[in-house]
Amino acid sequence: MDAVWEICPFVWEPASPSRFIFLGSNFANIFGEDAEAVHREWSGAIANPAEGDRPPFGESVPTAVPANGVWQWQRQRMQGDLEIWVGVEAAWGNGVWHGAFWSDRGTTCRFAQRHQTISQILQRLQDGARLRQRLLSAMSHEIRAPLTSAIGLLELLGQEPLPPAQQELVQMLTLCHRELMHVVHGVLDYSKLEVERDREPELTAFDVLACVEDTVDLLAVQARQKNLALTWEGPAEPLPLVWGERGALQQVLVNLVANGVKYTAAGRVALTVTVESQEGRHLWVQFAVQDTGPGIPAADQARIFEPFVRLDNQQRGTGLGLALCQKMVARMGGTLTVDSTVGQGSCFSLVLPLRRGPCPTVPTYPVPVVLVSPRSDFAQRLAALLKPWQTPVTVCDTGQATIAHLTAHPCGGVWMDWQLPDITGELLAMQVARCWPSVRRVVVGDLPAHGSHTVGTIFHHRLTEPLRRSRLEACLQLPESAPPPPPVPSPSPRGTVLVVDDNPGNLLVVRAQVESLGYRVLTAAHGQEALNQLGRHRVDLVLMDCHMPTMDGFEATRRWRHQEQGRRLPIVAITAGMFAEDRERCLAAGMDDFLLKPVTRADLKAVCDR
Repeated sequence: MDAVWEICPFVWEPASPSRFIFLGSNFANIFGEDAEAVHREWSGAIANPAEGDRPPFGESVPTAVPANGVWQWQRQRMQGDLEIWVGVEAAWGNGVWHGAFWSDRGTTCRFAQRHQTISQILQRLQDGARLRQRLLSAMSHEIRAPLTSAIGLLELLGQEPLPPAQQELVQMLTLCHRELMHVVHGVLDYSKLEVERDREPELTAFDVLACVEDTVDLLAVQARQKNLALTWEGPAEPLPLVWGERGALQQVLVNLVANGVKYTAAGRVALTVTVESQEGRHLWVQFAVQDTGPGIPAADQARIFEPFVRLDNQQRGTGLGLALCQKMVARMGGTLTVDSTVGQGSCFSLVLPLRRGPCPTVPTYPVPVVLVSPRSDFAQRLAALLKPWQTPVTVCDTGQATIAHLTAHPCGGVWMDWQLPDITGELLAMQVARCWPSVRRVVVGDLPAHGSHTVGTIFHHRLTEPLRRSRLEACLQLPESAPPPPPVPSPSPRGTVLVVDDNPGNLLVVRAQVESLGYRVLTAAHGQEALNQLGRHRVDLVLMDCHMPTMDGFEATRRWRHQEQGRRLPIVAITAGMFAEDRERCLAAGMDDFLLKPVTRADLKAVCDR
């Protein structure tokens, strides 16, 4: 009998929960099951309970990637009265198995012919993965570049003295463009993670609590606009620096806290950090994001981690945020779970394994501080933050109690809310200044419009919320008397910046942003024009787009570095390229830094000032 064989290509992701990214429709011809059934329960569907001398297919899956990156398996099974061979051949790449199922209905198993055909299929699948990466990079540039221009132009338009109705239209347009940019970022970030899943992580030593503080700071304005309390709390003992992926951790935390702020109508969102366990140089750190939002039904708590799932149609978004978070957490070796009760709120818990780094030196400020606030939970959090500095804290809830305490106990500082039950913070500070002039006076939290003039006169300093250790330390380091305000520095001449971009909208926006920072700006539309400008003018910084006609930014940079003499000219890439390869390509061409579009005025200020 002539051999009749069939091949079904697949792409399978083994990470929990495992899934087929792609499965050929002819799967049923090989195993007698439809492809959709296998997507639901793949390993059980193709096991052969009638044959016990070889393991079922699901048990043949490698628990670890073999050294050669190849997975091969075959077995005989009965299909009616006919004995056939079935098997799999696959290669590992980008965190997935690319391969094919096969069946051979004949008297012999024709290995060579089948292997050649499967090898061709594997090559096409891997070429497809590379094509997808190039497509994503192109999409990143082509979609985000015009969006960046539009957002920047709208921001510039919003600074003009427009009538109120037109200002409102500009604000709405800006919001719509930012929402679209958010959707694009979500899709591209998710796809980027799919493509780069095999990349070695970039580990750095970082301060966990600084990462938490940055996260809360980023979302403080949104929380304040909804009158939500946004707080964070760390472990009782100081944490060492840890080795890990700081950028990935912060992206996950920002997503979780942003969701809490987004879905919580009233109450609070709290981010708590605890050390769950430690062994040798390894720490297991838990990050819990607790909100007082609507809660999630038990039946939906597993679904929310699936791509494109949105439980609340009233809220905009892609439904990719939590799916992206779970993938990133899994790649870092951690877990992400949710515990939620409808009507009470949700708690998303992230546990990450991190490796101990060096222990930073913590200074001490043992001078007692009196905190005047009726907010007991706030007082407890502040006292906990001051504990590593060995700063004694006494809490008073009224102005009268504060005066009584100061009369009996000397202290170095009085930190007070603006509004107290029996007196305003302003009047209390004036009384403290008269009786104890050396005591440092700090106002905590928001001030009314008429109270802003008191900072620097009645108060030495203002402590803003959310609390941050650097802000607390600044208050502890205050001199005993308020120094006179520093003289306003006279403007010094700024340098010259060359902006290179083929997109007129981008060029206009970046030029206006850099000029608003006080720099002289030259422009060029492609790499050759940039080289001409550099030959005619002394330039202090180049902001270089990467993808341009005539001559791209990479080639222009290489040519300049080849002919450069004397001081090294800083060249910073501005691009929508989203992959690690894009950054590596920029650095290899001779660029010094890398800014990802959309570039904000703050981004440009940081680069120009540096």
